[in-house]
Amino acid sequence: MRVSALHLGLLRGPGPDDDGPAALAHAVQATEDAALHLRTLAHAAAERERRRLADDQQAIARDSRRRQARSHASLLAAADRVRLDITELLGRGPGYAHEGWESPLWAEPYDQPVDVTQVVRAATLGLASPSNIVELPFVLPALGGNVVITHAPGGRAPAHNLAQAFVTRALASALPGSLRLHLLDPGGLGQNLGVLSRLPEPLVAGGVRATHEEVSAELRALREHVHRLNSQVLLGDDDSLVTRLREGNAQGIPCSLVLAAGLGPHLTADDAQQLWSLARTGNRCGVAVVAVIDTGRELPQGVALADLLEHAEHLHVDHEGGATWASSPPALLHHARVRCPNPPGSAQHRFLTTILAPAVRRGVNRPVVLGDLLAAERPGAGTTHTRIAATVGQAADGSALELAVGDDEGVAIGGIVVGPSGSGKTTLLHAFIHALAHRYPPEEVELYLLDMKAGVEFAEYAPRPGRPALPHVRAVGIEADATFALGVLQHLAAVDAQRKQLFKEASAASGREIKNIAQYREATGEVLPRVLFVADEFQLMLAGPTEDAAWNTLDVLVKQGRSQGVHVLLATQSLNSVGTGRAAQKASVFDQLELRVGLRCKPDELSLLLDRTVRDRLDTGRRGSGVLNHARGDRDADQLFQGGLLDADDRRRIRDSVVARFGPDPRIRVSRGTGGVELADAAPVLASAPSPTVYVGAPVGVSPPLVGVPARAGDGRGLLLAGRDEAHAVGAVSAMLAGLALQPGSDDAGFVVVDLLPPRIPGRRPLDQVVEWLGPRVEVLDESQLDDLPRVATRPSGPVFVAVLGLQYSGVEAPLYSDEPHPLGWLCGTGPALSVFPLIWLDTPDRMRKLGQHGERLQLRADAGGDLIDTTSFLRVRPPFPASRGRLWFHDLAGDADPVLLDPLQVGAVLPDPRPAAPHGGPAPDAAGPHGAGEAPATGFGATP
Repeated sequence: MRVSALHLGLLRGPGPDDDGPAALAHAVQATEDAALHLRTLAHAAAERERRRLADDQQAIARDSRRRQARSHASLLAAADRVRLDITELLGRGPGYAHEGWESPLWAEPYDQPVDVTQVVRAATLGLASPSNIVELPFVLPALGGNVVITHAPGGRAPAHNLAQAFVTRALASALPGSLRLHLLDPGGLGQNLGVLSRLPEPLVAGGVRATHEEVSAELRALREHVHRLNSQVLLGDDDSLVTRLREGNAQGIPCSLVLAAGLGPHLTADDAQQLWSLARTGNRCGVAVVAVIDTGRELPQGVALADLLEHAEHLHVDHEGGATWASSPPALLHHARVRCPNPPGSAQHRFLTTILAPAVRRGVNRPVVLGDLLAAERPGAGTTHTRIAATVGQAADGSALELAVGDDEGVAIGGIVVGPSGSGKTTLLHAFIHALAHRYPPEEVELYLLDMKAGVEFAEYAPRPGRPALPHVRAVGIEADATFALGVLQHLAAVDAQRKQLFKEASAASGREIKNIAQYREATGEVLPRVLFVADEFQLMLAGPTEDAAWNTLDVLVKQGRSQGVHVLLATQSLNSVGTGRAAQKASVFDQLELRVGLRCKPDELSLLLDRTVRDRLDTGRRGSGVLNHARGDRDADQLFQGGLLDADDRRRIRDSVVARFGPDPRIRVSRGTGGVELADAAPVLASAPSPTVYVGAPVGVSPPLVGVPARAGDGRGLLLAGRDEAHAVGAVSAMLAGLALQPGSDDAGFVVVDLLPPRIPGRRPLDQVVEWLGPRVEVLDESQLDDLPRVATRPSGPVFVAVLGLQYSGVEAPLYSDEPHPLGWLCGTGPALSVFPLIWLDTPDRMRKLGQHGERLQLRADAGGDLIDTTSFLRVRPPFPASRGRLWFHDLAGDADPVLLDPLQVGAVLPDPRPAAPHGGPAPDAAGPHGAGEAPATGFGATP
């Protein structure tokens, strides 16, 4: 430890030998030494503090430089990212959206845009940093966004140059015909518009509007246009014309870009209010405003610039010609500067007038209305001698384009249609189906239509009350499943085999070889209709337990069906998901389908479809546009086309006219998945039944349309339906009753319902619906009235159908080992011989014991159970597999046929109009039905009209 001299002297004090002066001198010296030492210490401390402060200042400076370097690097990195994003966004559009005015692009052949352009480069944005200025492209939305450019008195020319550059790029980069200019220059007579003032129709709507009357009329017309779109075209707040244009379904309605230049005192208050209102309400309808306003001149009284700026991007050009991005985020407001571009010149004017304007006049973006193309055809006059063909759209040269399949030279046997969601694939299928029905009579074409995806796209082809189906349609699947699809394919394979046999017989009779339906028609005079199978999302029918059988059947059809007039058209969103693990079989099938149609497909999808390398898209970007190739992808056979628009009203008019011309045809099988067959779909078949028939359902296939048994008196002629699904079983039995009531031969029939169901269970709804629908024709008995059943069900004439529902809820049980009389024993034992036909639901086969000793005598059995052993015991024959949910096996014990898998009849949401009840004692006058009376088979099933 250091001890100072002061401390030493004070502690030591004067010595004993020191005299007074010496002691004083010693004290003074010690004091001086101490003061010197203190000064030394203070100086050292000050020096240390100075060095520390200097070090701190240097550290702060180094840290500041590091922070500044990091900030600058971050700014540059962010600018690079933004530049890359903007460049990528601009790169998605045509070069007209960003290339310089001196670029040779403006003089080269037209590079037509494929997709809707998102943004265009309007100017250059400079961001100030401490060391330099970072420049980025300044982009604005190409469609549907307002832009207001204000300027100081000295910035008039740069402001108008900026507006002209933006409008020129927006017009040049738009799909031809998708954008129209409306030019307003009040007081300027077009001088503020540069080359834009000399643009022709149809790029510009009516030229430059300069006078008050012209400006007012133009703005009124635009506001009426907005009102019309809002009230008649657009649906809901989320719908907009720009969105529709991007999705390809704008129906040819162009967007509008209003360039209002030189705004100032020459703009009246009324015109200003209309323009402000258009900017506020027009964007949803594709109307955008670009306004150039001189802030050095007053606007009309009562007009506030702030009201317009609220709905627009705002740039202000100062007297030096530079612009401030006034509506930028606050963080950029004082650091961003926009450099105004030069105005478009003669090269751009030449491009707009000599290249773009003719493209618009050719109608590149106008909708192709299929009804206009079909109007030139004579309806119902076509023949399918060698092919079936129909107009579906317009080729690139403006001529009508046909889709054709057949067995003629150069005509494909079938085809594949590929298009992603929103491409217009289903619209094309609708157009083809309706165009075929318009051109050919039903005896020339039969259609089998399957929609395998979830949805109701093909629901319009099913008959509904008051809306008959097209007479050409033989089967339609709505949300069809793979099992039904296999049934349709197997039916077509059977048609193919039957026609081969017909050709053999005709060859033997005529003495010459007959190889196809055209030769058969010439030799026999008989017309065999060509068959067209159309499946949307066809890959779903080639999956699951039926996959092997479906592939094998399809393979046979496409290879052998051509000469027999059986053709296939398969549609899907993508071929990538088709035939996984089946490359050889997939190639075998697809090689036969020479017709290839791709709608708005990406190059990789087109490469799969056309079986060649495709590097560019082959469409215009519009919904329904694409490529048609009838030579299995041969490059020289590519035909670009635009599919025709055929909306729901046009399709309905075609269907109505076809039905009025040829009449309806009841031979149609409708499947709505595994939910059963609705009565409304089967009504035409039921109405044409020659005699009362208990129809149980439709086969999981095509023929016959319904499966049932004639209602003829005889021992054991009654139905037992076993199934645990309460709602489905009650619906099936109720639908059988309603189906009988719809048949002309059942006009004198009676109906009895033994209702043992609890009153409030949801499953009884179909029964209540049918009981109310039958009205006075039905007697309803509950458990307390069961003893009255023999009396109520016995009538002097006409059959009586008795439905028994809810045995599991009731204590009613007929004696099993005695002959004691019981209503249920009478119903099962005596009733069938008296034309009383029981229709009884059992929740399980074991519940049959409640029917007593005569329950086993009922011969018509339907089982919806999933246990194959129980089903075999109940049907007394083994089906190949258990019934899937919603389906049942049906078997007549009195016949020798195999059990049939059925989609059971169901009541559905809408019941057809009931037939009037006939007086007791005889049938109604029209009981023979519309097609005359006929003998139905006495036993078995498959009774058809």
